[in-house]
Amino acid sequence: MELENPNSLTIALSAGRGILNGHAVINDLTEAKAIILKITQYSNEIKTYNTEDLIITENSVTVPGGIKSGQGFDIELKLMNSVCTYIARAKGITIEPYTNQVINLTIEKAKPHIILTAGMNSAKIKFYAVPNPEKKDGLCFYSELTFTETGQTPEFGFDKYGRFLFIRKGASTTTELGVHSFTKSLRIPISGTSLGSAFCIDSENDELYYFINKKIFKRNFEWETFGKPVEGVDISAFSGRVNRIDEMSVGTHYLVLKTFDVQPGTNTKYRLLCLNKNDLTKVISDIDLFVYPTGVSVSGGTDVIVDGDLAYVICSQFRSGSYITNTYINQMNIYSLPDFKLIKTVKGFTKPQSFICKRDGKLYIADQNAKSGGKKRLGIYDTITGKLKFIYTDEFHTGIKFGW
Repeated sequence: MELENPNSLTIALSAGRGILNGHAVINDLTEAKAIILKITQYSNEIKTYNTEDLIITENSVTVPGGIKSGQGFDIELKLMNSVCTYIARAKGITIEPYTNQVINLTIEKAKPHIILTAGMNSAKIKFYAVPNPEKKDGLCFYSELTFTETGQTPEFGFDKYGRFLFIRKGASTTTELGVHSFTKSLRIPISGTSLGSAFCIDSENDELYYFINKKIFKRNFEWETFGKPVEGVDISAFSGRVNRIDEMSVGTHYLVLKTFDVQPGTNTKYRLLCLNKNDLTKVISDIDLFVYPTGVSVSGGTDVIVDGDLAYVICSQFRSGSYITNTYINQMNIYSLPDFKLIKTVKGFTKPQSFICKRDGKLYIADQNAKSGGKKRLGIYDTITGKLKFIYTDEFHTGIKFGW
């Protein structure tokens, strides 16, 4: 019997699902936000198929004919939900003439999207997820997170499965670690308002870092469960008075905290503390970022992210009336760890707000261009080449007031 579509190719995801350990983050492929299939033939011909070019079922993707037989080719399949791209690959595939072939692939890589927040309305935070900012391919997915009560915009991160995790402390005792677009929610097994809102994830080791009453904790977690907490140092006992921990970020060997300290009657400071992530019992080094008289209300911003054994710190100008500190205005400083030795300064920002994330050797930074009416733009710093570039956010989506 003659085949309806000779030389078609069907790709099915294997039951093990590779790095996902048998879990299905995209349970039904027909519900994927986008699917991109690239076939590279050994004749150097490259074909790219998008969602509309493919036959998609719950567990498989089919190219309906047209694959050259007798030639070897490589496959790269990208499956996208709203917050992450999952990549599967195969090499050395051939199709015999006038046959249809089915191959099984496993997920090799989870590549989180760049999350651009678009403000919070009541108990709902809005955001856009951009898979490939530099390609400008038009892929930009809108999502919302709804909470049971109003409160601050949550901190968020990704685990090794590519799940979008957020932690949020509400106005009362509700505190949760939630998973976006998943049927069940992970919950930190503690209660009360003492859980801080800052947290970070070591996705290589699936370890969560957080704090309670200024005491550092870490615990590893799996698909739905937490391990036992490892208790670290009480930061409030560190020299000086730590009023709060604003940010935390983890790299290869070190955990860095950004603290806000008030010395009654003398001065107020923003400070960075460094801890060995395998020994959280003591602070091994610290550095002051800004110091100004206590009682002076200043505006400005600073943020930190750790990549490898380097700490990257962005700062916008701190000012209040006639009081202005010109230290580190609108630039990024790069420090080695654990000694906080300044090794490089990167300029080119106009009003840097915060780090968004790190991915594939690049840092993504929220910035405003004061010279163009405060237009929002995404700064992209390549940690390998040392180059900084900017993309205006209206190239991803027009008419949206991004939340920075």
